[in-house]
Amino acid sequence: MADGGSHFAAKEVQEYCEGANIKKITTAAYSPWVNGLVEGGNKILLGWLMRLCAPNLEESEYLDVDPQSIPESWPDHLGEAVWQMNNQVLPVIGYTPREILLGLPFELHQEGTEEGPI
Repeated sequence: MADGGSHFAAKEVQEYCEGANIKKITTAAYSPWVNGLVEGGNKILLGWLMRLCAPNLEESEYLDVDPQSIPESWPDHLGEAVWQMNNQVLPVIGYTPREILLGLPFELHQEGTEEGPI
C-alpha cells in the first residue's frame, strides 16, 4: 500500500512489485486517517534503506529521513530492508510481522541457502 508519493511510483518499485507478484494499492492523497499506517510503514522502510545504503551515518541521521537523501543504490537494498522489517520482533507483542501474518516461527535464513528476503 502506498500513498501515491513519487518515490513509490518509481520504475524500480514497479519492477520489484511485478517481479515479487505484489499488488500495489494506492490510497487517496491527503487522507491521513487512511494513510497513517502507510506513512508509518514508509518511514520505517526509509530508515532501513538509509541504514543499508549509508551504514556509516550516525543513528540520529536515520530519524525523519528525507527520501531525496537516500543514495541512488536503494533499489539494491529494498529486498533486504523489507526482509528486516518483516522479521524484526515487535516488542509490544513479542512476534515478528511475518510470524503474525503467516503463523510461522521466526528463523533467520542461513548463508549459503536459497532462502532470501520474504
